[in-house]
Amino acid sequence: MNIDKQRIAEMLLAGKDHYQVALSLFPGQYGKALQLADQWMFDPEIEKLKHEIMESKGVPMPLSDSELANEVLQLARSTPFHDDKIKAYALAAEIMGHKKAISKTDVNIKPSSPFIVQLSEMDANL
Repeated sequence: MNIDKQRIAEMLLAGKDHYQVALSLFPGQYGKALQLADQWMFDPEIEKLKHEIMESKGVPMPLSDSELANEVLQLARSTPFHDDKIKAYALAAEIMGHKKAISKTDVNIKPSSPFIVQLSEMDANL
């Protein structure tokens, strides 16, 4: 069986999903089309061809979830602003598929402000 992987890559980049592509190449052969569509999802040669096509057009390929999460984590670790850091960590957790246990918190963290402890007269007697 000779399959034109270049054509498959072009059709996938045009917005068709794997099953639409397989059925258009093998009309009426549903079993074969479904089997091949599942294989194409993880075919490194097709992914490489998609990257080459996108690069030749000057369009960067979108990042995978793990690449995107890694970049967001790097941003979270490098930012000096705590609000941005917390938001970046929350976004990275969402990208990685972690469910949020708490949807909203009303906690203000100000690590740059010093803690002031005042002793009362009762504490002095202890």
